[in-house]
Amino acid sequence: QIRKCDTLSRFDHRTFALLMPHSSKAEVQLLCNRLELLFEEICNEVDCLQLKLTIGLADYVSGSNESGADFIAKASASLQNAVDSDTSSL
Repeated sequence: QIRKCDTLSRFDHRTFALLMPHSSKAEVQLLCNRLELLFEEICNEVDCLQLKLTIGLADYVSGSNESGADFIAKASASLQNAVDSDTSSL
């Protein structure tokens, strides 16, 4: 479901990062929606599978003064925000 120019990799023991260069926020949101549906379908097919998908989004603007560390911090904060939102709705 991702393009050849996108990069999916493990970020830590339970987190993956998907880098999508040359993508608008709208394009990224559409892909995230598709990934959520696919994830849901797979989880529904396997009764004993208990996984949770939480997505946090961050954008990097080329030419900005934002460092790589700033971008990672922003992405991590976005993911934590999404986790906190999911937890508060339980």
